[in-house]
Amino acid sequence: MEEITGTQRLADWLVSMKYEDLPGDVVDQAKRMTLHVLGCSIGALGIEATKRPILMALSKGGNKEATIWGSDGSRKVPATEAAFANGTLADFMDWEDCSWTGHPSASAIPVAMAMGEMKGISGKDYITAVVAGFEGYIRLSMAVQPTQEFLAKGVGWGLTSWQIFAGAIPAAKIEGGFDGRKMNQLFGACQYLTLAPVGRHSDGNAKSDIYHYAHGFASRKVV
Repeated sequence: MEEITGTQRLADWLVSMKYEDLPGDVVDQAKRMTLHVLGCSIGALGIEATKRPILMALSKGGNKEATIWGSDGSRKVPATEAAFANGTLADFMDWEDCSWTGHPSASAIPVAMAMGEMKGISGKDYITAVVAGFEGYIRLSMAVQPTQEFLAKGVGWGLTSWQIFAGAIPAAKIEGGFDGRKMNQLFGACQYLTLAPVGRHSDGNAKSDIYHYAHGFASRKVV
C-alpha cells in the first residue's frame, strides 16, 4: 500500500476546504486581514518609491482584468500585473500582518483579490481561498524554514523563498479543477519557482527595495 506523504495529506485537506467548514472567528480574521493589508498598501502610496511597481504594472498593457489598489477603478491591468503591484505595495512598509515565517498576506490577499476580480467569484469563495493560502503557507514554511539555532548565528536567509506558496494555494482554489494530487504537484512546482535565497533588503550600506518587490514577483508567478 502506497504511503500517503505529509504534503499529500495537506493537499487533500486544502482541496476539500469549504466556506461552510470555516469557524466564524476564522472568517472574521480573514476579513480583518484583508482590510489591514489594503490599508497598509494604500498608506504606502505616499512613498515616492511605490510609484515604480505601479508604473511597471501599467506599462505591460493587456486585458484590464484587476485593479491596482488605491485607484478609483480606472487603473486596471492584467491580473498578473495587479498581483505584482499590489503584492509589492502590501509589503513596502512592512506593516501588513505576518507570521514568524514571513508575510503570507502580501501574496495570499493580492493574488486572491486579483484572480477573484478577474473571475468574478463570490465573497465566500474569496475568504475560503485566503484561509487556504494562510493554512497551507504556514505549514509548508514552518517545515522548510531554518532552525532557531541557524537563525541565531546571524546568517543571511531567504525569508521570501517560500512566499510563492501563499499565493499559489489561493490561486489553485479560485482556478478550480484541482484534486489532491494536482495540489500536491503544485507544491512541487512552486519549489522550483522559489526565489533564490537572499538576505534582507540591505547589503552593507547599500539599501535596496528588492525585498519588497520579491513579494510582488512571487504573487505574479502564480496568477
